[in-house]
Amino acid sequence: GAALRRSMDYKDARSYSQKNPIAQAHALAVLDIHFAAGQAGLQVLTERRLQATNNLYIRPDCLVTLEDEHLAIFELEQLARPDYLPRITRSLRQKVEFFRQNKDENISSEIRVLFNLKPGAIYRKTLQRWRGVCGLLAKDEKSRTLPFSLLVMPLMDFLANPDWDLHPNKTRWTDLTAKEKTSSSTLGEAISAKTLPSKLKTSTSKQNILILEAFWQEFR
Repeated sequence: GAALRRSMDYKDARSYSQKNPIAQAHALAVLDIHFAAGQAGLQVLTERRLQATNNLYIRPDCLVTLEDEHLAIFELEQLARPDYLPRITRSLRQKVEFFRQNKDENISSEIRVLFNLKPGAIYRKTLQRWRGVCGLLAKDEKSRTLPFSLLVMPLMDFLANPDWDLHPNKTRWTDLTAKEKTSSSTLGEAISAKTLPSKLKTSTSKQNILILEAFWQEFR
């Protein structure tokens, strides 16, 4: 298949060798967004570097050029198990650094994250974990807010009715970076009330402390 595509002048075509079912599901979800953007007549780049500086970049799953020429970042995610918290923390920390340095006003700071999950308890728990990490990272910002918004939606809901607007329809998306007005039983609120015990802060790495705090919120 890859050889045939290359013969049709798709020079980047490569054979697919991934056997991990989670990675396979992720690749198919990325392909879904790629095709959906193409059907809408929008240009989309998959896993291409987006530079803020010479040494600082992110690699979005999909970078979509919207009708007004702004660039929208789309990420595809699945279930967030507790052992995924380090990866989630690193990914979001990298995006914080990127948007701190980014000077390109054509790049939308509203990051769209599509979860390949059905609405329900697992989806809600996954969002809770992501919201918790967002809250931890926001604590390190002088403004107590992140330099981007993290808007999420189930993948199937998006594919049924894609939202390609520069400013997404907030009635359809959940903003995980918005301050919650719910009770302190939610993870995002609990972060301010239950901080990491000083005895656990044994690492000099700020990144590792953030990861420890994320685990602490999960298991306390």
